Amino acid sequence: MFYAIVSGVTLVLIALVLPRRRRGLPLPPGPRPRPFIGNLLDIPKQYEHFHFMAICEKYGDIVYLDALGMPIIVLGTQEIAFDLLEKRSAKYSDRRFSVMADL
Repeated sequence: MFYAIVSGVTLVLIALVLPRRRRGLPLPPGPRPRPFIGNLLDIPKQYEHFHFMAICEKYGDIVYLDALGMPIIVLGTQEIAFDLLEKRSAKYSDRRFSVMADL
């Protein structure tokens, strides 16, 4: 029983400390992620576009979400999407395919 409690406390501390140690360029603003699941509960199953519009109004035109460790970038305006996906497409051509981008 003691080892289970110590293991649980250790996992919680790791989950709270690791996100603060990210290095590299700063990410766009977005809702604060929860430990382990990130922003999974912030992504609705229906009418995603309405929810993402509300998030963009609150945090800006480019928003970062993290769902179970998978980074998600939400582009809030057509102009920003065109600038990043068309004008600068050579920088992003090696990225994996996204179903949402195909819609």
